[in-house]
Amino acid sequence: MAIGMRDPVLTPRTMQYLRKYIHNCPKPFEVTDGGHFLQEWGAEIATQAIASWSDES
Repeated sequence: MAIGMRDPVLTPRTMQYLRKYIHNCPKPFEVTDGGHFLQEWGAEIATQAIASWSDES
């Protein structure tokens, strides 16, 4: 799960709530300047997310 910390639609609080209902959901990757459309950041967001999740193992 990646969370855009500036998302006005699915706020960080909402995303944390949803995370409780996703079985085995790892700690979310928080994007400080991210808004609602993180997927549109493309390779930049994907690379950062993979690095973040790799650091946890």
